[in-house]
Amino acid sequence: MNPGIGLMKRRLPTEKEAIPVAISGIVQKYGVKSDEIKTLETKFDIDSGDWYVALGFGENVP
Repeated sequence: MNPGIGLMKRRLPTEKEAIPVAISGIVQKYGVKSDEIKTLETKFDIDSGDWYVALGFGENVP
């Protein structure tokens, strides 16, 4: 699995903006309800300027 959900025209400046975009990508790709998705971890890569969001759903949620 590749990190991220695709190319974007702009960087997401805040964690608050990155999480809904990541959740939306999981909902579209896997058909999971958004209330079943849990944010496990977020990290900001200073060098690239990207947010990385780890999400869990189904049996993957601890």
